[in-house]
Amino acid sequence: MIWERLLRSAGAYWGAARSPKWSAVRRAFVRANPHCAACGTTKELEVHHIIPFHIDASRELDTANLMTLCNDCHL
Repeated sequence: MIWERLLRSAGAYWGAARSPKWSAVRRAFVRANPHCAACGTTKELEVHHIIPFHIDASRELDTANLMTLCNDCHL
């Protein structure tokens, strides 16, 4: 998938590549948290890292470090 390739290359730019498990973790997290944490919508959801991945790659798959946001609310 092209999106996954772009994410991996962005991770490489910041010094760490995405885990091959990220896609599955992201899908499961959105299924478990299907509303934007800021506005409540269920459309165009993204998973946001509270502590950014490029700052602490070890927390990439830590669900305590994730929140669901829509495209409009995701900064």
